[in-house]
Order: sequence, then C-alpha cells, then structure tokens
Amino acid sequence: MATFPQLPRFLEANLAGTPRPDGMVKRIADFLFHFIQNTPQEHRDQLEVEVKFGLVIDKSTGVRLNLPILNEAALADVPEHFRFQPGLTLDQHRYYNEWLNARVNECAQESHRGSKVYYKHTRLEDAFYQDNRADKVRVSRDTATQEVVACIQKRTLAHLNIHMPSMPLDCRVSVSLEVPVQLPPAHVPSTMTRCKDRLSYRHQIWRMDLTQVRTDKGEVLHELEMEVNDLKPLVLEADKAGRNQVPNDFLGIVQVLTNNMRLLASKVASQ
Repeated sequence: MATFPQLPRFLEANLAGTPRPDGMVKRIADFLFHFIQNTPQEHRDQLEVEVKFGLVIDKSTGVRLNLPILNEAALADVPEHFRFQPGLTLDQHRYYNEWLNARVNECAQESHRGSKVYYKHTRLEDAFYQDNRADKVRVSRDTATQEVVACIQKRTLAHLNIHMPSMPLDCRVSVSLEVPVQLPPAHVPSTMTRCKDRLSYRHQIWRMDLTQVRTDKGEVLHELEMEVNDLKPLVLEADKAGRNQVPNDFLGIVQVLTNNMRLLASKVASQ
C-alpha cells in the first residue's frame, strides 16, 4: 500500500514564498489604481467607481459573446467587435429584489454578527441637457417634491468589460468623474428624460442599486449596479500602494469588490 508524507502544518503560498493575488482582482486593481493615481487631488471627491451588470454582446452576431473560455476574463477595449449591454429581465429584477430584501431582514436579526444591510427607496426624474462640449448635464429631481437632488456632468474616464461565461451576467467596471455644475437656464429644453424607481441596499462601503427606469420613449428598463459608496478607504489605500507603503489594504478592498461582483453576477438564471 502506498504511503504519503504528512502535510506540513503550514503550506507556503508558492515555491517562492510570496503570495500572488487573484488574477481578476489584480486586473481590476491595476485599472482602478491607474485612474485614482492620475486624478488630481482637487477632483478626488468627484470620482465614481461602479459595476454595472448585463451582457457583453458580439456585434457580428447580435447575441452574447461566446469565446472558447470557461472562466471569467477581462476584455481588451475593441469596441468594433463587441459592446456592453446593461440591464436585467423583469424576472431577474424580481429575484434580486426578493433576495436583497431577505438580506436586509436577515442582517437585522439579533443573532446576526456581521454588518447590517440598509435599505432606501427613492423615486427620481432625470433630465439631460447638452452643454457646449460633448458632456451632458444631468439634473435629478425628487419625483414627489420636484426638489433638485443633483445637477452634474458625468465624465466617463474608462470602462473595463468582464465576460463571465459560467455566470448568467457579465459586468462592466467604470471609473467616472461626477462634476457638480450650475442648473441649465429655464428656457433650455432637455434632450431626454428618465424616471427612476430605485431600491438601494447599502452594506459597509458598497451600495447596490436596483432600478426600474421609464424613458420618455415609453420603454421600461431594469438595471442593477454596484457602487463604491464611500471611496475614501479605496483612495487612501491606493495612495499607500503608490508610495509602496506596507502594509496597505488596496488589494484587499478590491478583492471584496470582486467578491460582490461575482456573487451578484451568479445569483440569477440566464436571460
């Protein structure tokens, strides 16, 4: 009978003894690090990091991308070959609503030892205006009171599309600047309006937004996105990493972002 040596009490990370991060975590971390470090200090509080859920569409076929791979992959930016289409089906929207509500209730129990999940329901009307540049101005108003909640220009810095063939949904990680601006003059007409019925779920530094959108063309859309609700820890740890300060928890924060991204993408049935 074959015999096997007893395993040591502690297995080293690898032959070199130096831990290596998850490949997807490293890819997302490098992507975010670049834009955080290259954003001037005076604009850091305007940064937005979000993950949208949907499908990567092959432009040659009009259906979901089908590559000869089994696991998730970050895609090079080749917009002539594919596009990211955000959105959920109605059934997927309902499932996320039920599951996230259940998490709110579970985390509210006295027996729960982790952080709570907080729920908020908002209804907003977004009106878009074209300024003298290519940027659009978005004015958001509370549907009930018509009070202006925000007036911003959202300037997208970059997207990172992630194809997840073993999961029902793909993802797009985006870095943007949301710059507060003055309200457009009253006589200027909007170019587009959207009514948003939004359910927000906040957990630690993350916020999951589940939104039903009605457009001015009569379309009803369903969207899921995850946002880094509090960017200060991510920016602080990225700055430490930029100075080669050890320890820092930049990769650790991005690991949790990736964990949540994978969890949400895997939760529902395929479209």
